[in-house]
Amino acid sequence: MVINYDILTQAEDAYAVLKAQAEEDLRVAGEVQSLIASIGTVNYTQSCKESIEAARKAYNALSDVQKTLVSNVSLLTGAEDTYAILRARAEKEEADRNAARSVEAKIGKIGAVYLAEESSFQNPGSQRSL
Repeated sequence: MVINYDILTQAEDAYAVLKAQAEEDLRVAGEVQSLIASIGTVNYTQSCKESIEAARKAYNALSDVQKTLVSNVSLLTGAEDTYAILRARAEKEEADRNAARSVEAKIGKIGAVYLAEESSFQNPGSQRSL
C-alpha cells in the first residue's frame, strides 16, 4: 500500500501547472520579441511610431518573469531613443522653416529698395533704384 500517493499526485499537478505557465511565459515573451524585431530600421514615420508603441505596450503588459525572457528589449529602447532624436530633429527643422517663412514674408513687405547716392544725402530727392 502506498501511503503518500496523494502527495505525489498533488506534486504532479503542481508541476503540470508550473510547466504550463512556463510554456505560456515563453510563448508570450516570444511574441513580444517578434514585435520588437519587426520594428526594423527606425524612421520618422507614423507607421514606425505605431510599431514602436505597439512593442512597448506589449512589453509593458508582460509580467516581471516574462520580461526577463525578452532578450531584445535593448532594441526597443534603442528604437525609442532613435525615434525621439528623429522627432526632435524634424520638429527643429519645421521650426526653422517656419522662422524662414516669417523672415521671407517680412522681407517681401519691404518693397522697393533704393540706393542713395552720396550727393543725395545733401539732396534727398535724388535716388537710384536697385
